[in-house]
Formats: sequence, structure tokens, C-alpha cells
Amino acid sequence: MTTRTAEEAKCYYVEKMGEALGTQFDLLWQEVAWLHMKWGEYVELFGSKPTRVELLNQTAPVFLDNSGCALGGHVASHCAAYGQAGSG
Repeated sequence: MTTRTAEEAKCYYVEKMGEALGTQFDLLWQEVAWLHMKWGEYVELFGSKPTRVELLNQTAPVFLDNSGCALGGHVASHCAAYGQAGSG
């Protein structure tokens, strides 16, 4: 597996795909990577074990309810935005 900085990756995509497509691909790839990271956080906190959710709800119910809603909503809004952009 090759490790690249964000700028190196963008240059690679542009080199392989051309300016327009490489730049667009880089933007989409960065968004997918961000969504993957955020979704992983959400699943780890709220979707991995019922006992963890119980513990979180007992220790900080309002904070975690707000955090879960915000995190889930943020991921959903990003997915919806790209779904609408791609449908036209």
C-alpha cells in the first residue's frame, strides 16, 4: 500500500486522470475518506455493543444523545448532498 500526503495524492490523480477529472476525483475521495472516518466513530460509539450504549447513556445521556444525533446527521447530510449532486 502506498502512503501519500493529500497533495501528493491529488497530483497523482491529476497526472493519471487529467486536470478536470483528477481534481474532481480527489475532492470526492477526500469526502469519502472523511465520511468513512466519521461513520467509524459513530459505529464504535453507538452501534458496536448494546452494553456500551447503556453505559454511555448512564454516564452522560444528554451529551451523548446530542453527539449521536449530530454525528449521524452530519454523515447523513453529506451523503444526501452528494446524492443530490450526482442525480442531476
